[in-house]
Amino acid sequence: MMRKLFTFALLACALLAAASAQAGKVYKWVDKDGNVHYSNTPPPEASQQERQVLDEHGNVTEVLRAPKTPEEIEAERKAQEQRERERQLAEQQAARDRMLLETYTSVRDMERDRDGRLAAIDAQIRVIGNAIGSLEAQLASMEQQKQQIQANGRPVPEDLEKRIVNTREELLKNQKSLLERKNDQDELRERFETQIRRFKELKGLQ
Repeated sequence: MMRKLFTFALLACALLAAASAQAGKVYKWVDKDGNVHYSNTPPPEASQQERQVLDEHGNVTEVLRAPKTPEEIEAERKAQEQRERERQLAEQQAARDRMLLETYTSVRDMERDRDGRLAAIDAQIRVIGNAIGSLEAQLASMEQQKQQIQANGRPVPEDLEKRIVNTREELLKNQKSLLERKNDQDELRERFETQIRRFKELKGLQ
């Protein structure tokens, strides 16, 4: 019986202490019109403002932040996305740097690799150029033959018309391929220029 009474007394004391502590809290906030308010039980609308919790001596013991606005939430989201993009870019750059240092030991090695690749593309360009010259000669010959036939008032053979069309298509395809190879050369030069500059930075070379 005494133990039950003692337990009840402790519980009562704890509840009184909690109630006293709660009663000693004062909330301070500023409303949207700039008015300062103090209250032990702030109204619901006060939850939309930043509030300070004061003790019985008027000291700030806690700051309750105002809920974030949709604009603030969106700004934080965009900022987080930007940080994530920057992190990914930094990781990608670090990976490229490791590959660069593992692949080459000097600028001269890079220049030899570049020149070798450019020479290989040059060989392809020469082959394509020769093919274009041959196709242009064939097309000119067939066009001249067609004109002669038409000048004699005879119908142009279907086979000749078809060969002219096919030759034009093949010529166009080779011209496009030639342009692509030249673009490949330009991109290769630019890429190696960037890599050589980065290699010098990583190696501390002027």
